[in-house]
Amino acid sequence: MEAAPVKLSSEIVSQWQEWVGIVELFASRDPRRYAIDPQQYHDLHSTLLRFFQKLADSSNPGEHELLLQLKETLEPWVSLDALDQADREIVCKLADQCESISGLLGGRGRAGTILKKSWARRMLWGLVGVTAVGISLLWWRPITNSLLATPKQWFHSTLRLIGDDPTTQLVILSGILVTLVAIRLIWRPAN
Repeated sequence: MEAAPVKLSSEIVSQWQEWVGIVELFASRDPRRYAIDPQQYHDLHSTLLRFFQKLADSSNPGEHELLLQLKETLEPWVSLDALDQADREIVCKLADQCESISGLLGGRGRAGTILKKSWARRMLWGLVGVTAVGISLLWWRPITNSLLATPKQWFHSTLRLIGDDPTTQLVILSGILVTLVAIRLIWRPAN
């Protein structure tokens, strides 16, 4: 079904995008989903439902189909509990459907979905892995070239490594920072 783009007020498109953002939080199981106020969600949901129904009743046939699709997409998700208790696959499909609809509304679709794509997550995990391996190699260097070091050798090696060279300290600190940022990006859904 290919619907024509519909021109809606920027306020309604903004509210739709806000609702899509909430759906994305539930699709990704982001812990921030629990910070959403249930009453504000209810108000947003009700406002959008009323608007889409009213507009569908008074629209031309081409727009009518899309507006009813918007209403039908939104209708079952009356509460945050409905989103939370739904199967994750269903909520992910809902988020994908919302992305398609957003394009027809002139919206930007899902904001920042790059971090939700599996290849982006693999790249970030790869970055974390490469950084961890690099830091490990710096630690192993002073240990008599043995991969089977005792804890005491690891401890002394770490102290020597940190105390020796400011450049090495900067590399380690940068590596730790890159790793923490990458992990944060992996677990943070797009806003």
